[in-house]
Amino acid sequence: MIKTIQNIINEAFRTGRILQKNRESLDWLARRVRNMRYSPSSFVREKGQKFTKTIRFGRMYTYFYDPKYKFELPYFDRFPCIFVIDADRDGFLGLNLHYLDYKSRAELLDALFKLENNARIPSRKKLEISYGIISSFSKSKLAAPCIKRYLHGHVRSRFIEIDPDEWHIVAMLPLQTFDSYDKTGKNFRKYSASAVWKDSRRKAR
Repeated sequence: MIKTIQNIINEAFRTGRILQKNRESLDWLARRVRNMRYSPSSFVREKGQKFTKTIRFGRMYTYFYDPKYKFELPYFDRFPCIFVIDADRDGFLGLNLHYLDYKSRAELLDALFKLENNARIPSRKKLEISYGIISSFSKSKLAAPCIKRYLHGHVRSRFIEIDPDEWHIVAMLPLQTFDSYDKTGKNFRKYSASAVWKDSRRKAR
């Protein structure tokens, strides 16, 4: 467990400038590596989480989800980490970062991190620009396998809204929980993140 998450930290250093620029963020993540018990449930229990029943465009959220067609999907993420890119009465579209490997997440978040640290841009304007960055990324081939539709009726928790200054922290945490069922619904197994990322890269070609 420690080796796996430590590899995540090392890869973040090699491929993105996010954690390099914020020593506090690295320390924050390293403390949870030492705990060895980081999971979606423990994340939800963290003090200071911002819960909400509503979502807004361009914001980051995490939540528990039970897909309507889970027995037909090859795999699914029970605890998505998304940027909202569209919504309607029945559900919403989200760019789920968990379907991206850490290098690809870093490429997107680097641009957002630079924006967040630009003191000359007002906070409200930053949200507008960040949504533009996210929207642009969502049109790329890399993002295509990560855009998922979620139904309001299958969300199994309140949403946790992540503040922009913590996007780069939460996005790099190993919170993805990929599961898979057979069509009978009786046989269940965990699905490896590396297999999902490999599949996402194949679909993005």
